[in-house]
Amino acid sequence: MIKPLLHPFSIFSEKKLLFFGIVLTIFSAFLASFFNARRNGVLDVHFVTSISFTTALIESLINLFILSIFLFIAGIITNKKTRLIDIFITALVALPVFLLTFFFNINNTMSDLGLQISELNSNNSIMEILLDNIFLLLVFALWSLLVLAWVFILLYSGFKVASNAKGSKPIFFIYWCNTSS
Repeated sequence: MIKPLLHPFSIFSEKKLLFFGIVLTIFSAFLASFFNARRNGVLDVHFVTSISFTTALIESLINLFILSIFLFIAGIITNKKTRLIDIFITALVALPVFLLTFFFNINNTMSDLGLQISELNSNNSIMEILLDNIFLLLVFALWSLLVLAWVFILLYSGFKVASNAKGSKPIFFIYWCNTSS
C-alpha cells in the first residue's frame, strides 16, 4: 500500500504517470487559487489574501520546468541515456504533493496569521500572536516537513528510475537540484 505512494515510478506506466501528473498539477493549481496558496518557488509555499487560478497554474508550470531542467542536467551527468520525458514526469508527480499544505489556509487562517506577524505594532506583541496560534503553527510545521520529505522521496525514486542512477548520486543530485532551483 505504501509503495505506490513512495515509488510510483517503478509500478505505473509512463502514460499513467503523465496523465496523473497533469491532472494533479491542474488540481493543485485549482486548490492553490481556492486556498490562496502561492508556489512561486520550487520548494516554496506561502499564503496570500488572493491568487487567481491562472497565476497559480503559471507558477506551477514555471516550478515544473525549472525543476525538470535541473533534474535533466543531473540525469545527463549521471547517465547520458536519461530521457527528458522521464525526468519531466518525475517533477510532474512530485511537485503537486505540496497541495497537502494548502488546506491549512481555510478561511485565510495562515494568511491572516502571516499578516499579523508582519504588521506588529504596540497593540499586539509577537508573544500574544504566537501563544494564540502555537498549536496551529506546530501542526503546520510538522505537516510541512512530512510533505517536504514525501516530495524528496518521490524526486529521489523518480530520478533514480529515470537516470538509472546507483549509489549516493541521486541523493546528491536531488539536493543540488532543489537548492539551485
